[in-house]
Amino acid sequence: MMIHRVTILAALVATAILGLIVQSTTPQVVGPGGILAVFFLLYIILTAVIMYVIIALNQISRDIGGHISLRKPVEVLPAAHSLYYSSVLALGPILILGMGSVGKSGVAEWALVALFMAVAVFYLRKRL
Repeated sequence: MMIHRVTILAALVATAILGLIVQSTTPQVVGPGGILAVFFLLYIILTAVIMYVIIALNQISRDIGGHISLRKPVEVLPAAHSLYYSSVLALGPILILGMGSVGKSGVAEWALVALFMAVAVFYLRKRL
């Protein structure tokens, strides 16, 4: 349960700081370090959101799987594992956003990001 508290607290703090940055500065004033901070804060927020989406989808699939006869029942995905998956999946939109901010957001770049995410999820699946 501690990982839930830390994740929620980190997401709330990141949201508050991001709100302050967006309301008080412009990209020209804040410079490259501020833009990096915005990307990092967005990554923290997306990681928390995706983590809870994964936990909810796991719960739904377990509930549905309980009513359907399956060979192997759907296992409970630990919060730490959902955090690992969400940390990989949250990086994709941040990479796309970063590439779009420098004008390099084409089909090939999207495909490479999708391939990176697929390989990373496959690696996590095999290791966990």
